[in-house]
Amino acid sequence: MMGYDGMFPEAARCLGTNGADVILWPARLQDRKERTLLAVPRAVDNRCALIMANRVDAPFGGGSLVVPPAQFPVWNVDVATPNYPDMHKVVFDFVEISSARQKNLMANVHMFANRRPWTYSALVNKPFRTNLDAQ
Repeated sequence: MMGYDGMFPEAARCLGTNGADVILWPARLQDRKERTLLAVPRAVDNRCALIMANRVDAPFGGGSLVVPPAQFPVWNVDVATPNYPDMHKVVFDFVEISSARQKNLMANVHMFANRRPWTYSALVNKPFRTNLDAQ
């Protein structure tokens, strides 16, 4: 997933339904809240680990993090993964691939079993032609 793709859940959803265990996301965050409001849901919604590397020259620099597939043990992302705004820090973490392959949110509730990917075409099919299509 590249940069702006992370703003939309469909990119991570496609990766998850195609069997991704880990999603890599090089990003350029604009605001501190994007760590909590974008990175964490992309991982949790798809039960995939998410490794986000944020640029240090972004408006909200640093803040790279590794999100486990089943959420952080604490709700506050800034406590779980402190922000290091300079480029002299390295984030060390590990990802348990077995937890990313466990797609059951709870007993008898599979994360992908009830998804209907054949209905996604309504989101991507163009209902009409634009002037840009002719070029």
